[in-house]
Amino acid sequence: TLTTVTIPTSQSTAMCNLGAAIGINDFDWSCYGGNPTTHLCSWYGVTCVGSEIRGISVSADGLLGSIPSVIGSLTNLVTLDLSSNSL
Repeated sequence: TLTTVTIPTSQSTAMCNLGAAIGINDFDWSCYGGNPTTHLCSWYGVTCVGSEIRGISVSADGLLGSIPSVIGSLTNLVTLDLSSNSL
C-alpha cells in the first residue's frame, strides 16, 4: 500500500520561496505559482520524516542570493547546510 504524505502548505510555500531566492530551481526543486510540482521529500538535498521537512543539505552547489525570512516556516527543520555557496 502506498501512503501519501502531505506537507503543510506553509512549508511548501517556504520551500518554493527558498528555491526561488537561492537559485536552486535549476535542480529538481520545481514550483509553479508558488506551489511545488513534485513532492518536496523527493527534492534534491531534502530530508523528510513523515510529513515534516527535517533537513536541507545543498552545500557547494553554486547557489547565489539571500535566504528569505519565510524559511522560519520550516519549524521542524533540524539540519540546514548551505555552506560553500554564495549566500
